[in-house]
Amino acid sequence: MELNLNRLSKSGELKKAAEGLGYRTVDDVLVAIGYGKVSTSQLAAKLLPADKLAERQAEAPPREPAPVNKIAEIFKKVTGKSKSGVQINGIDDVLVRFGRCCNPVPGDRIVGFITRGRG
Repeated sequence: MELNLNRLSKSGELKKAAEGLGYRTVDDVLVAIGYGKVSTSQLAAKLLPADKLAERQAEAPPREPAPVNKIAEIFKKVTGKSKSGVQINGIDDVLVRFGRCCNPVPGDRIVGFITRGRG
């Protein structure tokens, strides 16, 4: 199912749908979709009458599920090792900077602290 967000935004329909979902602005509902608080199906349901929504879903060709190997490959890319080779438990995307005297080998426990902007 395809909806042109640019057209819907210009016509004001997207703002009405956002308000129907309890959000003040279109940006707020898009952020909620990004965080998983609102599904795209919920937004589509607000944008289209129920009969048109069912008709569009029936017209759409069924998607084939992604192969398990492809999913595993994507998962490895997303959760793979950091460039420094150090993985910090409980925190993602943290800059790591070693002191000049620090030369850990794989398997060593590293204890450190986090500072703003410097890692």
